[in-house]
Amino acid sequence: MVSLTRWLLAGVAILLFGTAFAQLQRSRIYSHPALPSEETLRRLNLRMAWRTYVPMDGTRDGLIQTYLIERDLFVVTRSGLVARLDAESGEILWRARVGKPYTILPFVAVNSRGVVVVVNAQLIALSRETGVKVQEVDLPAGVTAGLVVDEERIYVPTATTRLYAFRFRDVIGKEGDSQAAGMAIRELYGSREEGLPRPTLDWVDQTNIQLAFPLVQSAEILFAYSPSGRCLGFVKDPREGMANMEIYRLSTEGKITVPAGSYGDTVYLGADDATLYAINMVTGRLRWRHTAGTAISRRPVATKEDVYVTSQREGLARIDRASGDTRWRIPVGRGFSAANTRADRFLAVNDRFVYATDISNRLLILDRRRGVTLSMYDTSAFRIPIVNAVTDRLYLAANDGLILCLHDRDQKEPIRHRQTLEELSSPVLKRLNAPITDPGGRQGPLREILLEMGQRHGLTFIVSEAPFKAAGQPDPRTREVKVPRTDKKPLKEHLQEILKQVGATYDVAGRTILVVPARPGGK
Repeated sequence: MVSLTRWLLAGVAILLFGTAFAQLQRSRIYSHPALPSEETLRRLNLRMAWRTYVPMDGTRDGLIQTYLIERDLFVVTRSGLVARLDAESGEILWRARVGKPYTILPFVAVNSRGVVVVVNAQLIALSRETGVKVQEVDLPAGVTAGLVVDEERIYVPTATTRLYAFRFRDVIGKEGDSQAAGMAIRELYGSREEGLPRPTLDWVDQTNIQLAFPLVQSAEILFAYSPSGRCLGFVKDPREGMANMEIYRLSTEGKITVPAGSYGDTVYLGADDATLYAINMVTGRLRWRHTAGTAISRRPVATKEDVYVTSQREGLARIDRASGDTRWRIPVGRGFSAANTRADRFLAVNDRFVYATDISNRLLILDRRRGVTLSMYDTSAFRIPIVNAVTDRLYLAANDGLILCLHDRDQKEPIRHRQTLEELSSPVLKRLNAPITDPGGRQGPLREILLEMGQRHGLTFIVSEAPFKAAGQPDPRTREVKVPRTDKKPLKEHLQEILKQVGATYDVAGRTILVVPARPGGK
């Protein structure tokens, strides 16, 4: 009976997908696109950074969800494959099969330690570092929209209009477990799932609104909204004596048909009354509103300076994120337009160009300053849009598993639009940016120095021989290094001075610091 109820709730959840589900259906078309030629890329002023294939289970399979966070690209297929890719090199870091084939839903949430997906009425948590399953949890109701996860909890919207907060702290977000983070996940938890720590229900709130859209979060607040325009703010961490988590309610004047965008503590809601609302998630107050002319038809995308928003007839507009004012004046006939009418979906942006697609899924390259169309290329065979608000990289994907990463020929290193937010949200980056004082003078093998540094600052270092061997460099772990004297400098500069002695640098992956070969001529 419980199983039947779970299936019925999952069915209700699918019915509530609405427009988002219809868009997924339109993306199911299987195609086998050809790679763009070097001549074409040169004409578009693009360079291919990498290409890769995610394994597919024949033409029935395809990409159901992609998710960019920090330096990772997570991919979910309809057959139940979850893969973590290095978004800057294309390397497939791990692959994992979850649940029964073709039962996975298009939801994925990530924190610094874990990746959570939904299969039927179950949450499955994977280690972000290894892809090994660390937890499987039955849900009390069907999931209706995108869930979110922070370092302590996972927040789940359901078909019953209830919002559940599960404490996953012991599984994927425990603060101060840097020593455990460096261990292999199977060694840490053992191979028997019944021995894993179980998550607990932290709180539940009856919202009485249709939870049909992905939740939005800031550091302290959870924001939920319904197609009718009703919006609710919830405090994540309950205070003693609180009867419920809700702290405010508000409503937009129009109905909402597309998911919201966000940046920091501001949520951007597009409604069918032709208005883009910028709302402070902490206070629930309106920061500004922008009139687009017709109904908002795509999810708003926010970067450090701008918000990109598409309306039904006007097309794509670039909005000042601080004020809500339009930034483009595009010549149209004898007048000017604030939007590019040919552009339908924002994909990526750098300092000079905006990459978008038209309604036929052809790639458009727009002048970022003026908004005019500079060039076009037929990318209609790449059916899966990957919207990138994290960096300037342009990703194209198809249901045969092909994924391409392109970038401006003059922009070799990625531009990180959300670097400040990433540093604020990552405990590792916080520690690396903190100033330290060290008398220096100590000397020894690199692995001993890193072990000491890790114990002192609560960090985990991983040094693997393989990348150094591939780069033609000796294993750095046994090489002698000397700790320099440091006076109130960021820890990351102190670390870099040590690693430079063995031709190495570092990268941050979740809560782990990976020591890798330095690039020739620089970091």
